[in-house]
Amino acid sequence: MKSAIHTLTQHPDIYLGNAADAAQSPIERLPLGVKALDTALAGGIPSAGLSRIRCHQGSGEFQLLHPVFAAQRNTGKKVIWLYRHQSINPVWLAKHKLLTDSWLLSPANEQDALWACEQCIRSQACSLIVYSYASLNAKAARRLQVLSKQYQCLLLNIDYNLQTFMSLPVNVDCELYYKDTQWYITLHRVVGSWPKSDIPICNPLPASNDAIITAMRETQSASVSTLTGS
Repeated sequence: MKSAIHTLTQHPDIYLGNAADAAQSPIERLPLGVKALDTALAGGIPSAGLSRIRCHQGSGEFQLLHPVFAAQRNTGKKVIWLYRHQSINPVWLAKHKLLTDSWLLSPANEQDALWACEQCIRSQACSLIVYSYASLNAKAARRLQVLSKQYQCLLLNIDYNLQTFMSLPVNVDCELYYKDTQWYITLHRVVGSWPKSDIPICNPLPASNDAIITAMRETQSASVSTLTGS
């Protein structure tokens, strides 16, 4: 009987909530390097399982998650980027030494993307999957959460659809946003801790145009000098 119940609880369509977390050993976490945020995250983002970050595209989400990406460099496994409409900057990947370890997949639709994501997890060839398609529903999130925990893979859902606020069975559900000249993170859900709103963080965005303006001025000065000299 006990064996049958154990088999049933392993089914990907069954979510055990906090009971599943209590039965496990202490969670290994990846800190983000922001003291107040890591404290609220009980040490960081869990290294296995599904976590979600909601934000506008270009909000500096990759900069925030850089410590998580850096932790994947020496695992000997791949980083999978499942993106459709957005492109991943190869210069950024090269700068952070992720280019040779990254694979970019762009399935035609969300159904194919979910299938590809599951197969990547099962293959155990990757330590990190960055998934950004249409917003996940509860059933899909539950399957991905179970699989990514089972195969010790970190799955980050970057959700650019800020109109969707459905609660999902994830380790971390957070929102990155800009308000009153300051960047904040709100934690809607944290496994092993409590939600917390408006955690201020340092973010280099919105980026200034100072470098472009300076380059244009230098180019203009050089042109004037050339014309004057002639």
